[in-house]
Amino acid sequence: MLKILFLSPSLPLLDDSFLEYIQKRNIPYALLFVDLMQCMGNKWIDQISPKLKYFYGKTYSCDETDASNYNWIFTLNYYSKQNIPEKELKTDVFLALYDKGRASKALHYYDILSRLGIKCLFYITGVSDEFSKLNSRPGIIYNEVLRYSEVIGFVKESRVILELCQKGQTSNTLRAFEAVVYDKKLITDNPDIVHFPFFNETTMKYIPSTETLEQLPLEFFRKQAQSYNYDGSFSPTKLFDLI
Repeated sequence: MLKILFLSPSLPLLDDSFLEYIQKRNIPYALLFVDLMQCMGNKWIDQISPKLKYFYGKTYSCDETDASNYNWIFTLNYYSKQNIPEKELKTDVFLALYDKGRASKALHYYDILSRLGIKCLFYITGVSDEFSKLNSRPGIIYNEVLRYSEVIGFVKESRVILELCQKGQTSNTLRAFEAVVYDKKLITDNPDIVHFPFFNETTMKYIPSTETLEQLPLEFFRKQAQSYNYDGSFSPTKLFDLI
């Protein structure tokens, strides 16, 4: 049977007549919010709001706060493992982010880790040319957009993933899923990591400040994480079973 799972970025592109058509044909469908409402602009929210009436009782969110605020269904079933060949370890810590107020913090983390002899590779986009010129570092690449397959390639070449969340964000980013799925250690400034499935206090560290970062033993960055024994439970195919 045909089932349709829409992702939130597609909402502005969906025509009302198409949504009415699949309703009349009784085609099972649902909407998965991979965006966080608290991080979206008012213009985008105003644009998608009229579409949400078609998804009443059929909307899933990866953010527990959004799910509670909008009476949606909370889910962690939105990550598919990428079948990319294993790679030789080349980096201790990998980070990839779009600025959104986090570039300066990422730079500070990089300087601390480098001072400790930790080899880092950071991809930071969304910064001005002036910022990138003033803050040049050998292990930081600015404003070079990576395909997601390239991100996973760098994840596989690293021992530790660094996750820096946007202000006010409480849900886990893709970095937490990647740590579990690809057996990597994780450093994050999200306190809710302790509630994440497969959380392991040995390999996942909540770091609220750079002072806490400096307290981590160097051994944490030198050894590969043990397997989380991931069982495929994040897969969106689980959502299709519910639709």
